[in-house]
Amino acid sequence: MGKKIGRSDAGGWRDGKWVNPRPLNERQREFARQFLISRSATDAARAAGYNEKSCRETGFRLTKHPLVMELIQAGLASAATKAEITAERVLAQMARLGFADLRDAFDAEGKLKPPADWDPDLAAAITSVEVSSAAEGAQIVKVRMADKRAALADMARVLGMMRDNLTVTGKGGGPIQVTISRDDDAL
Repeated sequence: MGKKIGRSDAGGWRDGKWVNPRPLNERQREFARQFLISRSATDAARAAGYNEKSCRETGFRLTKHPLVMELIQAGLASAATKAEITAERVLAQMARLGFADLRDAFDAEGKLKPPADWDPDLAAAITSVEVSSAAEGAQIVKVRMADKRAALADMARVLGMMRDNLTVTGKGGGPIQVTISRDDDAL
């Protein structure tokens, strides 16, 4: 007779380690595929055919499942490779946006250069150009650029020049000692 598969064989966390003797089922694999498309655990659970009423909880639970996340991470890595997205390319694009100079879009007489004459870095940083007529045949040119501050802040974070969090510790990196006293006379 075959071994009876009980609840203990279903997989889960035991002694701080994930134990899962079974491979992913088709619906779990479909959840991973759908998650790569929508980036929403709830939508992915719904698209994979899980119960509509519990899609939110099921999606959350599946994003904690190591084998599901391994499949999602592999899909993300594959997509990044296919799109040739590398840390170097992303950082280079941030630099193009952060260091672009609007003055390069104009000639010595202050007239807007044709887009074909813009260098690639400037072209990457310009998000829109609006030209309108004013009185007496004059033109009003509005040039919008990518957010330099955001690009520079993102670069600084990537390069470790800025921190998003602050750790406060006591002497020697230990806990902070706090003494609270109650002054009954002040009440």
